[in-house]
Amino acid sequence: MFNPEGIIVAMVTPMTSNEDLDEAILRKAVNYYIDKGVQGLFCLSTNGEFFSLTYEEKIRMVEIVIDEAKGRVQVWVGTGGITTREVIKLTKEVEAMGADAVSVITPYVISPSQEEMFVHYQRIAESVKLPIIIYNIPAKTQVSISPDIVQQLAEIDNVVGIKDSSGDFKNILQYIQLTPADFSVLSGNDGLVYWTLLAGGKGSVSGMANIFPEIMVGIYRLWKEGKYEEAKEMQDKIAPIRSTLGLNTFPSIVKTAMELSGKPVGPTRSPILMPDESIKTKVKEVINKHYLQYTSSF
Repeated sequence: MFNPEGIIVAMVTPMTSNEDLDEAILRKAVNYYIDKGVQGLFCLSTNGEFFSLTYEEKIRMVEIVIDEAKGRVQVWVGTGGITTREVIKLTKEVEAMGADAVSVITPYVISPSQEEMFVHYQRIAESVKLPIIIYNIPAKTQVSISPDIVQQLAEIDNVVGIKDSSGDFKNILQYIQLTPADFSVLSGNDGLVYWTLLAGGKGSVSGMANIFPEIMVGIYRLWKEGKYEEAKEMQDKIAPIRSTLGLNTFPSIVKTAMELSGKPVGPTRSPILMPDESIKTKVKEVINKHYLQYTSSF
């Protein structure tokens, strides 16, 4: 049975200076993350600017990630969209391509009801055999899937987990309490990884793992080894870089921090602009003060 656990990196999408997919850097990134010990790769995430990519670009990115990973780690694909029909189309496509699982964000823009979200996920699950991880991020979608609905969805065989990026730890606790032990609750908030593990969660889908994968992998590894104090210390290490994320439009600071720490992933896609020099200087100061030992290149 597919069991989502550990640190799954919510990959950024490398782009060239003219905002095209940078296939060469993408291949390097896949190998870099695997070498750093992540348990899985999640392409077409919100960090990956899935919302700005064409259908053809999405398919090409999935092709490259699956090809380069060569079965060494799980490959998840974000197949979420506004309508059930478009989600099913992309999910079927990536299933045929050999993806290990899909992560499906709650529909955005339309603010669906809880019943509508249940039917949405139910119909997607019925259309494929792939494991499905629900993705809850109300700050971006304006809806939050309720613990009761997650409890019902967990009864469907191939709905295997949820990534919660609400930032509300009570929400995570309710998901854990209301679902079976083999249902994976993962933190989508990098500040809650350690606490999620302690509460019975299975790990994290991590944006910070793009920048400093050693730290995020370290939290999980130390927790697995029963070194709880050291795991908590590792969790605390990411606070300074997380404090910079609000300095510019998401996910431009993630890409900026990657560039400044030796990972040339290029710009965000317009209309999202990369930060100005004053903001870059602030991010660089944080990296120099707290993370020099973790800077490494693709």
